Amino acid sequence: VASVIQGGEFGEGAANGAYYNLAATAGGLLAPMPTLGQQDAQKGDAIYLKPDGPVNALISFFEGGVFSHTGTMVSKTEMVQSSIGDNGVRIVNTERYKGRGAYVSQRFRGNQEVVNQALTVANRQKINYGFLPGQKVCSTCNAYVYNKAGNSGWYGIGPNSQASGMGYSQFHITRMYGE
Repeated sequence: VASVIQGGEFGEGAANGAYYNLAATAGGLLAPMPTLGQQDAQKGDAIYLKPDGPVNALISFFEGGVFSHTGTMVSKTEMVQSSIGDNGVRIVNTERYKGRGAYVSQRFRGNQEVVNQALTVANRQKINYGFLPGQKVCSTCNAYVYNKAGNSGWYGIGPNSQASGMGYSQFHITRMYGE
């Protein structure tokens, strides 16, 4: 609409935004970033991982950001995550992610209530990975944990997705507030 008001064609602004988003995502994916193994992740930290293959790269491009996966650390070596490969919400050893580019958000570092809620959700057998009601993807799993731990207002359908009504992704919110 803004491009029409300024004399452009309808949809031109959306197309330009899509091109910009594509270029920004590609640039971010190609930019170097410390790996998870190079960082000192602790209990309560939110981990945001760059893609390690074509399928994960598609997630990043679809969402418009550099991250394709996220989880919550529950120990120095374990993370609660939701993913297809783990058939739902599970506790996994982070050794398999050590070589991936990552951002470690310290917003909830040491917050035992976040850790407790993450462990609780990981031990429930009826929470499955998916996009249907009641199912969790990686970022909705994180949001669920943060909200249950008393930190209300968390959303997410992906690490880069825009939070409802806020205009910021889950990654940007954890980075902007409390670090």
